[in-house]
Amino acid sequence: IKKMMGIENPLPAKIQGIFADKFAKASPQRRLLRAKLDRREGVDYFVLTGNQTNGALASMVDCNVLLDIAAGSGGVTYGQTVSGFMIGDISNAYHEQPEVDSEDESKKAKLN
Repeated sequence: IKKMMGIENPLPAKIQGIFADKFAKASPQRRLLRAKLDRREGVDYFVLTGNQTNGALASMVDCNVLLDIAAGSGGVTYGQTVSGFMIGDISNAYHEQPEVDSEDESKKAKLN
């Protein structure tokens, strides 16, 4: 439909980052794993959103990236560089560290 609308590149944007989970299942076929982008200290990490079986659609709820795992590859390990397609809103992945209010910290210290 996007191509018929005149959009030159209708495919979702690709993104690359670090796999921050574990997925031991090997497959002879290409896999698309459902994951969520989490950016920490300027680095993009991907965390699986739940069960990755074919019929498990509940894991699509928090999914904003489909990780593209090549056919014939083994499992995916923590720290491995992976790429995928952005399919949802990723704006909440770019969270900032909240400022520490010294007044709140002193109140917490008094309670302890």
